[in-house]
Amino acid sequence: MVLVGIDWADASHTYCLMDEAGTVLTSGSVAHTAEGLDHLIVVIRTHAATPQDVCVALETRQGPLVGALLDQGFTVYAINPKAVERHRERFRVAGAKSDLQDAWVLATLLRTDRALYRPIRPDSETAQELRTLTRDRAELVRTHTMLSNQLTSCLKAYFPEFLTLFDDPQCPTALAALQAFPTLEALRKAPRRRLEVLLRRHHYPGAAAKAEEIHRTLHQRTFQIPPVVIRTKARLAVTLACQLATLDDQIAAYEAEIRRVLKTHPDGALYQSLPGAAEITAARMVGELGDNGDRCSDAAIAQCEAGTAPVTRQSGTTRIVRVRRACIHPLRETLWHFAFSSIRWCAWAKEYYARARARGKKHAETVRMLANVWLRIIIAMRRDRRPYDETIFLRARAAHLAPAS
Repeated sequence: MVLVGIDWADASHTYCLMDEAGTVLTSGSVAHTAEGLDHLIVVIRTHAATPQDVCVALETRQGPLVGALLDQGFTVYAINPKAVERHRERFRVAGAKSDLQDAWVLATLLRTDRALYRPIRPDSETAQELRTLTRDRAELVRTHTMLSNQLTSCLKAYFPEFLTLFDDPQCPTALAALQAFPTLEALRKAPRRRLEVLLRRHHYPGAAAKAEEIHRTLHQRTFQIPPVVIRTKARLAVTLACQLATLDDQIAAYEAEIRRVLKTHPDGALYQSLPGAAEITAARMVGELGDNGDRCSDAAIAQCEAGTAPVTRQSGTTRIVRVRRACIHPLRETLWHFAFSSIRWCAWAKEYYARARARGKKHAETVRMLANVWLRIIIAMRRDRRPYDETIFLRARAAHLAPAS
């Protein structure tokens, strides 16, 4: 067996190969290029009879390097960087650090503690596509929120009246109006008919009445804003409005593609059977939980990776339970939002939330606890290949509580 530790980086990768006795076979560094990866694979294959004789440890589970190693048939392990840091101190008390030493530590972990780690098993291409699409969409939504906050702040500085004209001052109609009439004076001078046409073009309900309301509102007494502030902030507002309008279109396009891909995955209908799980939420679950069986083979493991299970620290008579920070954050976010949504759509979830809050639990903690329960249900659904059935859960819960009653 050849054990390989790779300390990866953006520009180059340092590697260390050792045998099961701990003898270093070779070490070195390769550039993060196609040629560099080819050279690394040649070095590894030189010391191994077959791909099945190779185990590789890195501090990441994604990227071209991981893909290239998996394509060769090597067994690849992703080890948490914090675990590597702790083991580095095990071998170097003084705290010395180098890329080669980190590669050696990774290889040594495979030699001594390989049973504690699970190898990477790639998900299907569809699940990988959904994971990437939903994570990228989430980034776009975060960017949209950031720009929305900037636009609100900008309007408060030079055109606060605009924030009162629409129920949602950043809806597509409002953004179009702001781009066409970026200042109070421009909107005041705009013919009522032109404003009505703009509203109709964006299918705004009651366009004529809304145009009349806007004109009436804007001709009331307003704040006195210095002209220089109006000129400069109006330019920024138009820029932000254009960016938000573009993001609205792109997010809608992402969601359409996510829905299309979700229909091609066999687990899509399974997740959509959950109360309150719309298509985007179901797609996020498919992507984050995967479909290779690893993450869903054991509920306890899944709950730890999702960050829904708490961390308990106990020593003597001291016992501390706290939230789990080390987890797959996109998975935790997905389950948290689903659990929160389920309170509205599921009677027992609503009751669970109310009882926990009555015991003094905080909102975020209660939703995390509910997500922990839901994840166990989801794992059972995946295992049995059966859509969500509330009667099955309620019957199982009653059986679980029966001895205590």
